Parts: sequence; structure tokens; C-alpha cells
Amino acid sequence: MSAAARAWIFLFLAVLVVVAGCSRSPEAKKARHLDRGDRYFAREQYHEALIEYANVLRIDRVNMRAIQQLALSHYQLGELAQAYPYFVKLQELDPENPDVHLKLGTIYLLSRKREEAR
Repeated sequence: MSAAARAWIFLFLAVLVVVAGCSRSPEAKKARHLDRGDRYFAREQYHEALIEYANVLRIDRVNMRAIQQLALSHYQLGELAQAYPYFVKLQELDPENPDVHLKLGTIYLLSRKREEAR
């Protein structure tokens, strides 16, 4: 193989590595997982959505959208104990959100914690 051919192959591989690296940036991964999670959630495939939103939190531990959707997915599945810490975190991040208050109040009522439910 000639030196020119080897140089072109090396250049091609270098460009391929750079392009592949760019598509795997943390922001690109986060966006891809959020998009997949939203599509699963919209189709009421909550187990699959949980996986995607958990992947987002591995990249961005305080992503409010992922925390909210994890809480709602667990809530929709009836997994209130798993939903609880996410709703508490949401209440810290957005204390004025009435939906969070309502769902957290429901969890407290079902847990027979009437004072907290108020």
C-alpha cells in the first residue's frame, strides 16, 4: 500500500473518530435519553420511560424534567414508595407546583400521614 493511500486511510479514520466522539457528548446523550423517555411516557410505557429518565440523571443529577417524569412514571405504575423521593426533590426545586403538592399529599394520605398531607 502506498504512503498516500495510508495517509488517506489514517485521515478518514481520524475524522470518523472525531465525528463519533461528537455524537456521544454528554449533552447529546442526555437529549437522546430525554427524547426516548418522553416518547415512552406518551405511549404509557412507563417501565421503559423509567430507564431512559434514570439514564438522564446519571448524566445530570438535577435535571428537573427527568426527576419529574421519574416521579410521574412511578406514580402511574402505582409505585408510590419509589415516586415519593422524586416528588420530595421536585417540591424542593419547585415549591409552587400544585401538581407536585397534590400527588405528594395523596402519597401522605395513603401512608396515613394526615399532618404531612395538609
